[in-house]
Amino acid sequence: MSAEFSYSNRKILIVDDQRAFQIMLKSMLQNFGANQIHFAHTAEQALSVCKKTAYDLILVDYNLGSGQNGAQLLEELRATNSILPATLCFIITGENHKALVLNALEVEPDDFITKPFSQNQLNQRIKRAALKRDTLLPIHIAFAEQQYQRAIDCCQQFITQNSRYKGICQSLAIEAMIHLKKYQQARKLLLSQLSKAAQTRAKATLARVEYLLGNHQRAIELSTEVIINNPFTLSAYDSLSLAFWDNGEVNKALKTIRRANELCPLSISRQQIMAELALESGNFRLAKEAFGQILKLARCSVHRGPEHLCNFIRSLIDEAQHEDDLYRKNRLLQEVGNVLFKARHEEGQDKAFDFNAFEGLSQARVLATKGEIRQAKRVLFSSNQNYIQKPKLVSNVLLTDTFLTLHSVGEYEYAMPMIEELKSRQNDINHLAYKVANKVYQSQEFSSEIATFKELNQRGIEAHNHGDYRQAYQLFAKALRLAPGNTGVILNRIQSILKYLATSDQRSIQEFEECKIGLQSLEGIQLSPSHSDRLKALKDEFEIIVRS
Repeated sequence: MSAEFSYSNRKILIVDDQRAFQIMLKSMLQNFGANQIHFAHTAEQALSVCKKTAYDLILVDYNLGSGQNGAQLLEELRATNSILPATLCFIITGENHKALVLNALEVEPDDFITKPFSQNQLNQRIKRAALKRDTLLPIHIAFAEQQYQRAIDCCQQFITQNSRYKGICQSLAIEAMIHLKKYQQARKLLLSQLSKAAQTRAKATLARVEYLLGNHQRAIELSTEVIINNPFTLSAYDSLSLAFWDNGEVNKALKTIRRANELCPLSISRQQIMAELALESGNFRLAKEAFGQILKLARCSVHRGPEHLCNFIRSLIDEAQHEDDLYRKNRLLQEVGNVLFKARHEEGQDKAFDFNAFEGLSQARVLATKGEIRQAKRVLFSSNQNYIQKPKLVSNVLLTDTFLTLHSVGEYEYAMPMIEELKSRQNDINHLAYKVANKVYQSQEFSSEIATFKELNQRGIEAHNHGDYRQAYQLFAKALRLAPGNTGVILNRIQSILKYLATSDQRSIQEFEECKIGLQSLEGIQLSPSHSDRLKALKDEFEIIVRS
């Protein structure tokens, strides 16, 4: 597009779900000389047509009804390279809701227009945006190709030429420097900008750069100053929250990011920061709310994926486990089922995601949270029989929940290999999911529990081998208090009880009942071949003793 902008033969796409507005906008554009005007009623249609046709101008209404909004559509078009670097993108809205406007501006369209607007206003703003994008097109192409040094070089040329877009070029050069982690260089340019004029955006960017340089106190000072003078500069809240966090001031960090999300709750990345901070501070209710919002937003964005469902379900169970009010605890666990029911028609359609396995893991954790360990194990082993003994087959998205579920039913011999697999895949697993698993297996409580459990089990085995069967099954009973559903120890205890019954003259009905209960607890559970063979042999042995 040139400075003498002509609409003739420009391919234009109008994305709006209101037919009346489509007709009005088309009429305006035809008056400007446009003759290739296309329509899309939904974001889904827009994504489809943009993959087939290269448009010069896209006019998107923010509110597109159900599904994606205009900002989410623009983000996905860029992320999937469905538009050219030369394409102009406008967001149009008839609303002036604060959160909506902030969300639209964060995706940085070429312009943001509020209704009503005149034909002349639209024409002038399209021409102005076209001139700017055409002039700076080499920079936009370099960014699209992730050639950030080339982008910096192009920006420097414009700055040297004293271009009318000198300020914009400086901002773009700084963004490219940040991409290349040239933070000192970016800082120098920002300080130069600010020495000539006080600019909110430049100061907010400097706060971000100071944070990236590890100058947390300076980042806090700059961010705070920006927020005081312009409380709607959302990027300043991000820098301030992260700087507080790295300073160890978790409550201040959480309070800051929470304020930002109250202004605009439509950013997935900002909700993720809040969720992580909430978990760290033990605010499980807030973490659940954040994960729920992330799932809702992700389903309508380019960031959609089953990991958001996993995080939300996990947060519901976490809150339930820390809830003292029995009524609320049960309501949270019921919500797990409701969310899974809806998710079958959402994430359940993802062929790469084993939804049935995840549903089984979730239901097993719900049952374990209720104290129904036996039923939890049945659900777990029946729904995940292909994975429990084969950690390498467990997908990245399911690995954390597989470990947590095995831990919840006390199956440590299966859980421990999952930990090793988690460690080896740390960089491939969702950051928040890995952090949750890491917090569990790195905790002093977990280490102590595992160590005590192993010691009791080993002492029980040694007592059994020395013929002290009563002492053995008592030690196994203590181990089972730490891991009530551990299959191996249940079998060990049954075996010791049977040996005691077979060799002691002081046996009582209590030992028979305990043995019977142990055998029944493993009924209907799909065990490993070795455990299954042991169980069959112990059943036969029990029948012989009963008959005798």
